[in-house]
Amino acid sequence: MSITQDLLGQVVDEVLETFVGVVVDEPRSEGAVLPVTAFVQITGGWTGTVLVSCSDELATTVTAAMLALPVDELAQADISDAVGEVANMIGGSVKSLMLEPADLSLPTVIFGASGASVPGTELLHRVERTCAGEPLQVTVLAADPAYAGSGHFARSLAAR
Repeated sequence: MSITQDLLGQVVDEVLETFVGVVVDEPRSEGAVLPVTAFVQITGGWTGTVLVSCSDELATTVTAAMLALPVDELAQADISDAVGEVANMIGGSVKSLMLEPADLSLPTVIFGASGASVPGTELLHRVERTCAGEPLQVTVLAADPAYAGSGHFARSLAAR
């Protein structure tokens, strides 16, 4: 099986509804800054990356909901862990839809880098949502076969 645009949208909605409550299916505003990005890499029968990008406000909202804590009690490490876990859950669902065998990396979280990119990949699907009034973008990138087999793909991610 493989991921489709519709399946990716369903996966994103299910994960967000579990932790935030309401998902509004409308694109984010053009030019919205998404300074928090978490990603996981899938390797095996299919190789690619799942990136979850959002605003600082949404990262904080999701963390507060996941940890059942007031916003003022959250530490940066809590936010990193929670956003990484969202990427892990979405990435795990994507992995289950791709060719087996497949492995899922630990999540990496980047703060302050709106528009993160992964060299040696091409866009497979992108889903944009407004969640709790804030923009969120989930991107699935497929590795270029020339990079995927060389180990360069994994090294390029590790170097980020």
